[in-house]
Amino acid sequence: EGSGAKIDCHEPDHYPKTLSFSWMLGGSTNQFVPQSSRVFISRDGTLLFSFVKAEDANSYACTVSNSQTQSGYYGPFFGLIVTARPATASSAAAPRIDGNFLKVFPSKPHIGHDAYLECFAYGRPSPTYSWSKVDGHLANNSVISNFGRVLKLISVTKEQAGVYRCTASNLHGEITADVTVSLQSAPVFLKLLVDRSVSVNSTVRLRCDTFAVPAATIEWFKDGTPVSPLLMSPADQHRYIVNESTLTISPAFESDSAVYQCIATNSAGFASSSALLVVQNFPPTIDRSFVRAKHVAFEGSNVTISCANHASPKATVTWHRAGILVEDRGRLRRSKNGSLVIDDVLNTDAGEYVCTANNLLGFDSISVTVIVMAKPTVRLVPNEIYVPQNANATLSCKIDAHCSADCPEMLHDWTFNAVPLHSLHPFANIHPTMIGKFGLESQISLPSKMGNNRIGRFVCSTIAGAEAADVKLFPLPLAPIQTTISEIGATWVRLSWQQPSDLADTTIEGYSVEYRTEHDLNWRPLPAGRVMISTRQVHQFQLDGILPYVRYQFRVKTRGANGFGEPSAPSDWQKTRAIRPTEQVKAIRHWSATRNDLVAEWEPLLKINHNGPNLRYIVRWADNGHMKDNQSVTTSNAKVMLHIQDVARDCQPFYFTVQPVNDLGVGPVSRPIKATLSLEGVTRAATNVSASLINATHVKFSWEWTAISPCDGSVLSEIKCETNAKESIASTVSIEQTTVVLSNFLGATKYDCNIVAIDRKGRRGADGQRISFTTFESPPEIAPFYVHLYPEGSDSARLEWSPVPLDMLAVNKSQGYQASIAFCFLFYHNSNSACMTNSPSG
Repeated sequence: EGSGAKIDCHEPDHYPKTLSFSWMLGGSTNQFVPQSSRVFISRDGTLLFSFVKAEDANSYACTVSNSQTQSGYYGPFFGLIVTARPATASSAAAPRIDGNFLKVFPSKPHIGHDAYLECFAYGRPSPTYSWSKVDGHLANNSVISNFGRVLKLISVTKEQAGVYRCTASNLHGEITADVTVSLQSAPVFLKLLVDRSVSVNSTVRLRCDTFAVPAATIEWFKDGTPVSPLLMSPADQHRYIVNESTLTISPAFESDSAVYQCIATNSAGFASSSALLVVQNFPPTIDRSFVRAKHVAFEGSNVTISCANHASPKATVTWHRAGILVEDRGRLRRSKNGSLVIDDVLNTDAGEYVCTANNLLGFDSISVTVIVMAKPTVRLVPNEIYVPQNANATLSCKIDAHCSADCPEMLHDWTFNAVPLHSLHPFANIHPTMIGKFGLESQISLPSKMGNNRIGRFVCSTIAGAEAADVKLFPLPLAPIQTTISEIGATWVRLSWQQPSDLADTTIEGYSVEYRTEHDLNWRPLPAGRVMISTRQVHQFQLDGILPYVRYQFRVKTRGANGFGEPSAPSDWQKTRAIRPTEQVKAIRHWSATRNDLVAEWEPLLKINHNGPNLRYIVRWADNGHMKDNQSVTTSNAKVMLHIQDVARDCQPFYFTVQPVNDLGVGPVSRPIKATLSLEGVTRAATNVSASLINATHVKFSWEWTAISPCDGSVLSEIKCETNAKESIASTVSIEQTTVVLSNFLGATKYDCNIVAIDRKGRRGADGQRISFTTFESPPEIAPFYVHLYPEGSDSARLEWSPVPLDMLAVNKSQGYQASIAFCFLFYHNSNSACMTNSPSG
């Protein structure tokens, strides 16, 4: 007594290593050890006490559960013996950290995953804990929980590796201990290899730069064979050079064409990247799909005309105009990448230009005609717009030009406050709309939901120039001030606020009250929170219909003629008064665990419906519907095992109820649930089974049950049909249902069917009366491809069609055709016509 204690939990072998631990208490599977400032359960299942009390003497059992496999186990109960503290022993103790209990879970966390650091100390009174980073500071993603004993690093980063210090202290002393967090990360390529084509005798460098902790080892492969000097000829050993993450081939030959792969490996995993390298020489070819034969430019604009080509080795590009070489400088020049550049286009720049691409193996050329047009006018309509907060707005960018087929494509670039529109998050779903054949107009729509995000300067830029427009918002009321909770009850609150003076003299039409709770931090409008007030004095208003024992915060928004203004600063957090529960427990389920034990489970009340502190559930049972307190159990869980002794002998039914209770009183009682205790399983069997054929694919089944005992635990009926080829169709329905229609049968096929009952544990009853049948023949799948109507006289016609193939081996021989004829009576009235139809079958 008074000293610390540690109890290990030796879990069974398992995979994956994702167990959750808890400890049961008092020999009961319904009572669990709660964690406190004195008691701690580690992520590895160890149960620790800062100091032991006499009442800790009890029986304990460790439980483990695996969320991925939906399974759980618990070990045997054992007794913890607490001996009395000697009279001479001190009742106080300074903190002492167990040498094995400063741990990191997992031992080597992966970068980007969560990591947990645990610290525990013995001591009396229970120590308090604090954390620090020896070689830095705790990052913002660090969360301390479980009475300070657990430090969680959320999505740990590379910078968070290092030494962490835990400090445990109480009134009698302080102690510190350090633990090192070593991180790991499987290799990730910073840039993948890409396919390349290079010329013969050039130098090729392939890089595989990676991020990995610890650093990765890089291996290179050529067509699956390791790039190793031991596997190369002496000549290739000098041409292939591997320097860490870079493979260099110099000079490159055609025989070096291959798929190259690099594999990066460390203790945390591996990654690979591959690409095709082609080494070859070929003469230039100009890409005529990219280089247009005509290029239209506006006077005063800047023009760049590309001469894109493919060549190995790289081609030299030249431009000529009227046989004169275009120089590399000046207003009209050749750029470094071989493009023709014309700045501040003049009318005299119009004409024919010839591009030539040349290398050692040959050349290619193309003629480009430059057409110069007068510069058009660009207008942005409107150039200034005021929009209410709840209204949409549209801007149009128009180019006034007389275009023909030679007109260039009028591309429009939009910016907002000098930032490209497409790069701004509020405009992610705003897409300009092109109007007209030549794209002479572009529109953007600004919906009201964007609010103030659309207030600012928009600029539309085109090859013909740019124009700007300003979008402004109608004035809105100022936000209320001094929003306070003046009085609060269990289901109501009285608020007060003040409306400040507004120089814009905005008309106030009313207010809207919004709230949030500790369970949901999103602001939501109160259904009864619309307040119609026209004056500007201090306002008070009572709101009803809020929930008991919940922490609330409120704010107020002012509504003017143009919409709502900004919300006020929120009020202080306050909790409504507690009352007893008002919600009834629902979704109650039960099943037999043993011949004397029944497991009852229900849907727990939501946190916001607890209405007060310390919510529990009272479960009462009886054999005559009259519940008694001496036949009850109270639990804080939504699941309990009832040990029934005298109430339910010989499978006689008994009843139980579930009632919520908190420290303020009891809530409503659930409806009585009828139950029986039995391990007998399924006793019933199907009889009087019939099958009615509906068509080739659907069959209706009906049946009755026989040999139903009071303890029958059946919950489902399974109908299963098999063909001679063991192809099956099966379905399950509720045990109360004795008719069902099954589909997906094969036509003209014999089936043998059986109906059995199934209980909650998956146990099946005896086979019932079996039934066999052969389904109808499947209908033809091909329609007549030729249909023609031949008139014969004034009151008759002959209808002819092509036959379709029918399966002559079908069991059912009912075959033929059905014709539908529509009669149309056409009449005229005042040059208008109408058709009345009648469609009998024949």
